Amino acid sequence: HIWRTQNAIIHEKQVPDVRKSIEIVQKLYFEYTLGLQNPTWEPTTLAWTLPFEGWIKINFDVVPNGNIMLGVTIARDHAGSIVFIITKHFEAASSLVGKIRATVRGIKEALKRNFQYCIVQGGSKTVIASIFKDPNHWKIANSVYQSQKLLAQFMVFDCNFISRDFQFVAHNLAQWAIACNCVGIIPRESIPPNILCNFAPWST
Repeated sequence: HIWRTQNAIIHEKQVPDVRKSIEIVQKLYFEYTLGLQNPTWEPTTLAWTLPFEGWIKINFDVVPNGNIMLGVTIARDHAGSIVFIITKHFEAASSLVGKIRATVRGIKEALKRNFQYCIVQGGSKTVIASIFKDPNHWKIANSVYQSQKLLAQFMVFDCNFISRDFQFVAHNLAQWAIACNCVGIIPRESIPPNILCNFAPWST
Protein backbone atom coordinates (compact mmCIF):
# COMPACT_ATOMS: atom_id res chain seq x y z
CA HIS A 1 0.00 0.00 0.00
CA ILE A 2 2.84 2.41 0.84
CA TRP A 3 4.55 1.76 -2.52
CA ARG A 4 1.27 2.23 -4.42
CA THR A 5 0.50 5.47 -2.58
CA GLN A 6 4.00 6.78 -3.27
CA ASN A 7 3.60 6.13 -7.00
CA ALA A 8 0.23 7.86 -7.01
CA ILE A 9 1.79 10.96 -5.43
CA ILE A 10 4.84 11.06 -7.71
CA HIS A 11 3.39 9.98 -11.04
CA GLU A 12 -0.29 10.86 -10.81
CA LYS A 13 -0.01 13.95 -8.60
CA GLN A 14 -2.67 12.57 -6.27
CA VAL A 15 -3.18 13.89 -2.74
CA PRO A 16 -3.32 10.90 -0.38
CA ASP A 17 -5.82 10.41 2.42
CA VAL A 18 -3.30 10.10 5.26
CA ARG A 19 -5.74 8.83 7.88
CA LYS A 20 -7.10 6.16 5.55
CA SER A 21 -3.56 5.10 4.61
CA ILE A 22 -2.61 4.74 8.28
CA GLU A 23 -5.70 2.62 8.95
CA ILE A 24 -4.91 0.33 6.00
CA VAL A 25 -1.28 -0.11 7.04
CA GLN A 26 -2.29 -0.85 10.65
CA LYS A 27 -4.82 -3.45 9.48
CA LEU A 28 -2.28 -5.13 7.18
CA TYR A 29 0.36 -5.10 9.90
CA PHE A 30 -2.03 -6.71 12.37
CA GLU A 31 -3.01 -9.42 9.87
CA TYR A 32 0.68 -10.02 9.08
CA THR A 33 1.62 -10.43 12.75
CA LEU A 34 -1.25 -12.86 13.27
CA GLY A 35 0.05 -14.94 10.36
CA LEU A 36 3.49 -15.14 11.96
CA GLN A 37 2.19 -16.56 15.22
CA ASN A 38 3.23 -20.13 15.98
CA PRO A 39 0.15 -22.36 16.49
CA THR A 40 1.76 -23.69 19.67
CA TRP A 41 2.51 -20.20 20.96
CA GLU A 42 2.02 -19.69 24.67
CA PRO A 43 1.81 -16.25 26.30
CA THR A 44 4.71 -15.42 28.56
CA THR A 45 4.28 -15.15 32.31
CA LEU A 46 6.04 -12.15 33.79
CA ALA A 47 5.90 -9.87 36.80
CA TRP A 48 4.02 -6.58 36.49
CA THR A 49 6.25 -3.75 35.34
CA LEU A 50 5.72 -0.14 34.32
CA PRO A 51 5.06 0.46 30.62
CA PHE A 52 7.29 2.79 28.62
CA GLU A 53 6.53 6.49 28.47
CA GLY A 54 3.61 7.17 26.14
CA TRP A 55 2.18 3.68 26.67
CA ILE A 56 -0.86 2.57 28.63
CA LYS A 57 -1.07 -0.83 30.32
CA ILE A 58 -4.50 -2.39 30.86
CA ASN A 59 -5.04 -5.20 33.38
CA PHE A 60 -8.32 -7.08 33.66
CA ASP A 61 -10.13 -9.60 35.83
CA VAL A 62 -13.65 -10.71 36.73
CA VAL A 63 -15.36 -12.22 39.75
CA PRO A 64 -18.86 -13.75 40.00
CA ASN A 65 -21.57 -11.57 41.50
CA GLY A 66 -24.66 -13.72 41.89
CA ASN A 67 -25.82 -14.81 38.45
CA ILE A 68 -23.67 -12.27 36.63
CA MET A 69 -20.00 -11.35 36.40
CA LEU A 70 -18.38 -8.14 37.52
CA GLY A 71 -15.46 -7.24 35.29
CA VAL A 72 -12.79 -4.67 36.02
CA THR A 73 -10.10 -2.98 33.97
CA ILE A 74 -7.39 -0.81 35.46
CA ALA A 75 -5.11 1.22 33.22
CA ARG A 76 -1.80 2.76 34.29
CA ASP A 77 0.82 4.89 32.56
CA HIS A 78 4.63 4.90 32.60
CA ALA A 79 4.71 6.55 36.03
CA GLY A 80 2.38 3.95 37.53
CA SER A 81 -0.38 6.55 37.77
CA ILE A 82 -3.91 5.26 37.32
CA VAL A 83 -5.42 6.52 34.08
CA PHE A 84 -8.81 4.90 34.61
CA ILE A 85 -10.61 2.15 36.51
CA ILE A 86 -13.79 0.73 35.04
CA THR A 87 -16.12 -1.86 36.56
CA LYS A 88 -19.02 -3.35 34.67
CA HIS A 89 -21.57 -6.13 35.11
CA PHE A 90 -21.71 -8.72 32.34
CA GLU A 91 -24.35 -11.37 31.75
CA ALA A 92 -21.66 -13.92 31.04
CA ALA A 93 -21.95 -17.68 31.24
CA SER A 94 -18.37 -18.03 32.47
CA SER A 95 -15.45 -16.02 33.80
CA LEU A 96 -13.73 -16.52 30.42
CA VAL A 97 -16.51 -14.64 28.64
CA GLY A 98 -16.48 -11.95 31.31
CA LYS A 99 -12.71 -11.47 31.02
CA ILE A 100 -12.68 -10.90 27.27
CA ARG A 101 -15.62 -8.50 27.57
CA ALA A 102 -13.82 -6.57 30.31
CA THR A 103 -10.77 -6.46 28.04
CA VAL A 104 -12.80 -4.99 25.18
CA ARG A 105 -14.24 -2.35 27.52
CA GLY A 106 -10.75 -1.30 28.62
CA ILE A 107 -9.42 -1.12 25.06
CA LYS A 108 -12.33 1.10 24.02
CA GLU A 109 -11.63 3.48 26.87
CA ALA A 110 -7.91 3.68 26.01
CA LEU A 111 -8.77 4.54 22.40
CA LYS A 112 -11.30 7.11 23.59
CA ARG A 113 -8.48 8.80 25.52
CA ASN A 114 -6.31 8.90 22.37
CA PHE A 115 -3.53 6.57 23.48
CA GLN A 116 -1.44 5.25 20.58
CA TYR A 117 0.50 2.51 22.37
CA CYS A 118 -1.23 -0.15 24.45
CA ILE A 119 -0.42 -3.28 26.45
CA VAL A 120 -3.22 -5.65 27.47
CA GLN A 121 -2.28 -7.92 30.34
CA GLY A 122 -4.27 -10.39 32.40
CA GLY A 123 -4.39 -13.72 34.16
CA SER A 124 -6.18 -15.67 31.43
CA LYS A 125 -3.88 -17.48 29.01
CA THR A 126 -6.89 -18.35 26.87
CA VAL A 127 -7.93 -14.72 26.42
CA ILE A 128 -4.40 -13.50 25.68
CA ALA A 129 -3.61 -16.35 23.28
CA SER A 130 -6.97 -15.96 21.48
CA ILE A 131 -6.26 -12.31 20.69
CA PHE A 132 -3.17 -13.40 18.73
CA LYS A 133 -4.93 -16.16 16.81
CA ASP A 134 -8.41 -17.50 16.10
CA PRO A 135 -10.15 -18.35 19.38
CA ASN A 136 -10.65 -22.00 20.27
CA HIS A 137 -13.76 -21.23 22.31
CA TRP A 138 -16.80 -20.24 20.26
CA LYS A 139 -18.32 -18.45 23.27
CA ILE A 140 -15.67 -15.72 23.15
CA ALA A 141 -15.15 -15.59 19.37
CA ASN A 142 -17.19 -12.42 18.74
CA SER A 143 -15.52 -10.51 21.58
CA VAL A 144 -12.06 -11.69 20.49
CA TYR A 145 -12.63 -10.47 16.93
CA GLN A 146 -13.89 -7.18 18.34
CA SER A 147 -10.75 -6.79 20.48
CA GLN A 148 -8.54 -7.53 17.45
CA LYS A 149 -10.22 -4.80 15.40
CA LEU A 150 -9.90 -2.32 18.24
CA LEU A 151 -6.25 -3.13 18.91
CA ALA A 152 -5.46 -2.60 15.23
CA GLN A 153 -6.32 1.07 15.74
CA PHE A 154 -3.26 1.58 17.97
CA MET A 155 0.08 2.42 16.43
CA VAL A 156 1.62 -0.44 18.45
CA PHE A 157 0.11 -2.91 20.88
CA ASP A 158 1.09 -5.98 22.84
CA CYS A 159 -0.72 -8.60 24.91
CA ASN A 160 0.75 -10.85 27.56
CA PHE A 161 -0.17 -13.12 30.42
CA ILE A 162 0.61 -12.35 34.04
CA SER A 163 -0.07 -14.55 37.04
CA ARG A 164 -2.51 -13.14 39.59
CA ASP A 165 0.29 -13.50 42.14
CA PHE A 166 1.89 -10.47 40.49
CA GLN A 167 -1.22 -8.37 39.85
CA PHE A 168 -3.74 -8.82 42.64
CA VAL A 169 -4.93 -5.27 42.08
CA ALA A 170 -7.43 -6.11 39.32
CA HIS A 171 -8.93 -8.95 41.35
CA ASN A 172 -8.93 -6.80 44.51
CA LEU A 173 -10.78 -4.06 42.66
CA ALA A 174 -13.43 -6.47 41.41
CA GLN A 175 -14.06 -7.84 44.91
CA TRP A 176 -14.14 -4.37 46.42
CA ALA A 177 -16.54 -3.11 43.73
CA ILE A 178 -18.95 -5.94 44.53
CA ALA A 179 -18.78 -5.23 48.27
CA CYS A 180 -19.37 -1.50 47.68
CA ASN A 181 -21.75 -1.90 44.73
CA CYS A 182 -19.55 0.39 42.62
CA VAL A 183 -20.08 0.15 38.87
CA GLY A 184 -18.81 2.47 36.16
CA ILE A 185 -15.74 4.68 35.96
CA ILE A 186 -14.38 4.71 39.51
CA PRO A 187 -12.46 7.77 40.79
CA ARG A 188 -9.01 6.89 42.09
CA GLU A 189 -9.51 8.84 45.32
CA SER A 190 -12.55 6.76 46.30
CA ILE A 191 -10.55 3.52 46.51
CA PRO A 192 -8.77 2.49 49.75
CA PRO A 193 -4.97 2.19 49.33
CA ASN A 194 -4.89 -1.48 50.38
CA ILE A 195 -7.06 -2.36 47.38
CA LEU A 196 -4.50 -0.97 44.96
CA CYS A 197 -1.84 -3.54 45.79
CA ASN A 198 -0.31 -5.84 43.20
CA PHE A 199 1.23 -8.27 45.66
CA ALA A 200 -1.42 -9.00 48.30
CA PRO A 201 -5.05 -10.15 48.08
CA TRP A 202 -7.80 -8.11 49.69
CA SER A 203 -10.42 -9.76 51.86
CA THR A 204 -13.60 -8.31 53.26
